[in-house]
Amino acid sequence: MLFEEPAQLSDCAGLTPPTPILCGDQSPGPPSRRSVESLDAVMPQSRIGPLPGAGHKSPLTHVEAVNPAIRNHLQRTADNPGRCAA
Repeated sequence: MLFEEPAQLSDCAGLTPPTPILCGDQSPGPPSRRSVESLDAVMPQSRIGPLPGAGHKSPLTHVEAVNPAIRNHLQRTADNPGRCAA
């Protein structure tokens, strides 16, 4: 999928847990966006979470956006076990 990553997109196909896919709108170019869109397309309960102003290292550079997104996802998942956290 990316660079030397041994996982293939098909490895993610059909994963059913609710999954946020966070993506900074300043991530490096089309390959990053295509990766996010490809994962979202094969994972039935995924949800793209855009991070305005964030780039590739958003967990380090945009903690104020990433941490609440993860916390909210975990809370929605806990409140609705077995359902998509969209």
